Amino acid sequence: MRAIDLACRAALLVVFCVAAQSKLKKGAIRELAESLGSFAVPAPLRETVAWSVLVAEVMVVVTVVAMPRLGRLLALALSAFLAFGMAIAVGSGKATVCRCFGSSTTAVGKPHLVRNFVIFSIAAASLFASVSGAPLTGTLEETWPGIFGGVVAGGLLTLWDDLLFLFIPSQPEKPSRTRLPSKPGLS
Repeated sequence: MRAIDLACRAALLVVFCVAAQSKLKKGAIRELAESLGSFAVPAPLRETVAWSVLVAEVMVVVTVVAMPRLGRLLALALSAFLAFGMAIAVGSGKATVCRCFGSSTTAVGKPHLVRNFVIFSIAAASLFASVSGAPLTGTLEETWPGIFGGVVAGGLLTLWDDLLFLFIPSQPEKPSRTRLPSKPGLS
């Protein structure tokens, strides 16, 4: 259970660290706030919610390391909140982009729900593994595989859109039914 907990905490650390870091780029909070309309956030609250998400992500990063039990709970709550918001956006049918890990141009869809469910599951698994009573100490030989696996899993989750692009072909645009006027002499 110790290796599972370490792997989950490492994955959460990477996921929320990359998410928070991406929101610190110039204009990223403004872009996130603008996109929150599709997540059913009222216009007057969008900037506040965007900043709150950033603060919550930083809190998860700090507490997962410094106060693991609190960190696991915060990660679970934040991932549930974000998954719920993603479900609202997907259910609305409005075309919106995910600003979770930066300025992605990928439209929000079912794959994003899967990704958020995986992050929620990782937080839940970490919480479950922590109540097993496994000691929080260990040698490097005992702990590195879990930490390494978690870092790799977290990194893959932050690259979700890019990985989907590699494995799921994008749908080609349907050809327009309107014909362009032809130039004289060309047929």
